[in-house]
Amino acid sequence: MYNPTAHTYLTAQIFLATFADMTFYQALEFHDGEKLMQKKLHVPGLDNPTVPMLSPQAANMLQRAPLLAFGTLDPEGRPWTTVWGGNTGFSKPLGNNMIGIRTSVAAKLDPVVEFLVGSDAKGEVVKEEGEGRLLSGLAIDLGTRKRVKLAGKMVAGMLGSEDSDESMENVQQGVLQLVAHIDESLEYSGNRLYQSLGNMILEPKAGFCFPDFETGDCLFVTGTTEILFGRDAAEIMPRSNLAVRVTITAARHVASVLPFRGDTGEFSPYNPVVRCLATEQAASRADASDQNQITAKLLEQTILTPTISRFRFSLSNAATFKAGQYVTIDASEHLDFGYSHMRDDDPRSLNDDFVRTFTVSSPPGLPPHPSKRLADDEFEITIRRVGVVTDLLFKHGLKKGAEFEVGVKGFGGEFVVEQTEEKPVVAFIAAGVGITPLMPCLTSLELGSLRLLWTLRAADLGLALDMIKNTQGLAQSLTLFVTGMDPASDDDKRSLKNVEKHGMQVEYRRMEKGDLERLMPEVRRWYICTGTGQRSAVLQWLSGQEVLYEDYNF
Repeated sequence: MYNPTAHTYLTAQIFLATFADMTFYQALEFHDGEKLMQKKLHVPGLDNPTVPMLSPQAANMLQRAPLLAFGTLDPEGRPWTTVWGGNTGFSKPLGNNMIGIRTSVAAKLDPVVEFLVGSDAKGEVVKEEGEGRLLSGLAIDLGTRKRVKLAGKMVAGMLGSEDSDESMENVQQGVLQLVAHIDESLEYSGNRLYQSLGNMILEPKAGFCFPDFETGDCLFVTGTTEILFGRDAAEIMPRSNLAVRVTITAARHVASVLPFRGDTGEFSPYNPVVRCLATEQAASRADASDQNQITAKLLEQTILTPTISRFRFSLSNAATFKAGQYVTIDASEHLDFGYSHMRDDDPRSLNDDFVRTFTVSSPPGLPPHPSKRLADDEFEITIRRVGVVTDLLFKHGLKKGAEFEVGVKGFGGEFVVEQTEEKPVVAFIAAGVGITPLMPCLTSLELGSLRLLWTLRAADLGLALDMIKNTQGLAQSLTLFVTGMDPASDDDKRSLKNVEKHGMQVEYRRMEKGDLERLMPEVRRWYICTGTGQRSAVLQWLSGQEVLYEDYNF
């Protein structure tokens, strides 16, 4: 990473021009790369919205957009991308299909500036020879989530001092021929044109910039690309049918390279959830997706708290699982309504495959488990109502006499709570339904050598009561940290009274570092299944200890 003490920001002045002044033009066809992408992904016939001129909509968007992403090729033919602007009005149409750009840029280490006009502020016009280098652009307004695409060729440009007061109308230092494409709708979910991926089919290269608008830092990378379909994509990123693998050939990480700053703002509701690569730890939760899918029939819902229930399923084919594993459930048959460009009533559903993983909370139907109470083809999950898939289960679980089935892709994971003969004392730290990985392991543990520290909201005490009633001797191993007490709630008072009479230790506060320090001399291994915030604190408290944890941010 390059971290200069200061950057010199200079003014870049460029003029852009369309191919011709066309009142009428012939519609452009998709190129071979776009056609191939649309064919592979079974996209129905679409009209190409690209036009060979600066349309009025595009010209208007350029004046309103405070940001302009710009890309070009270096002398080796590698694409690089940057982002310019910061305020509206730095680019505007000048008539006769001309666009003027006047904006501050970093004099050095912005790769696009370097490759277009050099890094010296000599005020000299840099002219292209021949047809000129290819350029691409994207005018962006994050506030309204609109953008306009640009592409063309560079003819000339100039880099001057930042305090230059020359107007764009009087300084014609740059000319660019371009193709403009405007889309006045939100563009987070995709319009299935596959223009960028189509370009990568024909020319497998790409340049990216990752700006931090708060610090002004930016990561510039360039590399070669490979588009992966179907199983090839799923092997790299589980549960995906389309992925792009980028092999980075060069990179620059430059501090304070952006001449402007911005606030983070509100994230778009259309942002998809983060998916991990197969090589990343959390991706192991989806490794069952390649197995042949079977069907699970919902047999029973047991309500434990207002938002937590236990669900019992039977499988169409007997399947084996181990304690500490999860089940991958596919609810897309009930929730997936097919493609739509936008869906303002439920924006997150556009990028949702409705596949979820839930920890199996019942012990496996294999010996030695003398407390086994389910049939060999049955399993249970204990979950909180937090999203569309869990909402679906809660909705159908209480319907009597109505059959309901979901797909099961398989079982996976390895978060097993175990004790050793040498020093069997282990501790399990849980929050809320983070207790579920421990549930199927209890029948194989010596409870006298288990230290269970469980943070639970008062409204969820029914979950603790159910667990204590079903596991004799667990109360003596449990320290319960109760939060969210409502002194005026009769239900909370009643639940607390029932909990206390079972003989467990109850603390009406959050867990603290001292609670763990008192156990350190006897505990050999610590297991953690909490939210990310609490887990970070606990990991600091347990520095130097043997710790295993399960991701709980799914």
